[in-house]
Amino acid sequence: EILEMFRVAARFGAPCHVHIRGGEDQDLEEVIAAAETTGASVHVVHFSSEEIRSARRGLEMIGKAQSRGLDVTTETYPYGASMNRIESLFFDDWESYSESDFAKLQWVATGERLTKESFKRYRETGGWVINHRVPPEVVDAVAASPLTMIASDGLIQNSKGHPRTAGTYSLFLRRYVRERKVLTLMDALRKMTLMPAQRLER
Repeated sequence: EILEMFRVAARFGAPCHVHIRGGEDQDLEEVIAAAETTGASVHVVHFSSEEIRSARRGLEMIGKAQSRGLDVTTETYPYGASMNRIESLFFDDWESYSESDFAKLQWVATGERLTKESFKRYRETGGWVINHRVPPEVVDAVAASPLTMIASDGLIQNSKGHPRTAGTYSLFLRRYVRERKVLTLMDALRKMTLMPAQRLER
């Protein structure tokens, strides 16, 4: 079914923007294989990984796909935290979490870090939770890569939500250009403006 959708996109020259299921190599391999099989253009949304080795391997896979002539691109945001509904399927295995896993979760409404007890209580009512799960070195490696665009994402309700909703680009410029000097200003601006524009024009 997914391949059929890729074939339709290829027929009409529309890129497939894909939010892969997880951070595993086989998920990215599946997307690249679908692009190669159908000729569709593919953009992998919110590329990140929980392990620096896996992140580097994933970026290498995208780079090799591009070198073979495949139109595969990706983007990231410069934060090590995602945001999900606490009652969603994403957390269905919460009963197997360790205390350190719960401590990575931040309840948006109050800003508190969660415990097993508070997670269970909030899951019954539902709401937004921020998941601080990606190590800083992974965020840095992916954000600074010449293969990645920089994108924002998130949601603000009643002045509460994920900081990437409004702070992505100012944070990226401050951290990687002004403070760490990992990127030039022109390179950073290219990742935020020209690269996304070029992705959309193809």
